[in-house]
Amino acid sequence: MLNNRAYIGQAVHKGDSYPGEHDAIIDRETWDRVHAILTESPRKRAARTRADTPALLKGLLYGSDVAAFSPTHTRKGGKLYRYYVSQTVLKHGAGSCPVGRVPAGEIEAAVVNQLRAIFRQPEIVAGT
Repeated sequence: MLNNRAYIGQAVHKGDSYPGEHDAIIDRETWDRVHAILTESPRKRAARTRADTPALLKGLLYGSDVAAFSPTHTRKGGKLYRYYVSQTVLKHGAGSCPVGRVPAGEIEAAVVNQLRAIFRQPEIVAGT
């Protein structure tokens, strides 16, 4: 669909593009920007997206049903909301897990605070 040249007012016949008799619905600049993005490997694009939204506890959170929690995010009004969601919820729906979703900032802060408390204990400090 994103390679359909009809969107930029062209007609394609046997692999060759010709000016179409219809108006373009996407300007050429937008078309070129989209195709510049598409030329990059999907894996690289995904890795860059993941780097923009780090997940400190990825692979470390599990629910009472032993299902892993996966990091995810959404944007609303230009603001990024990060959270961890249970695989049970992803597979079976919102009511299938008592916890479901956990705000990433809150759970990450709680874990970091607990680790700080542990590492401040004299037994730990003396052992280093």
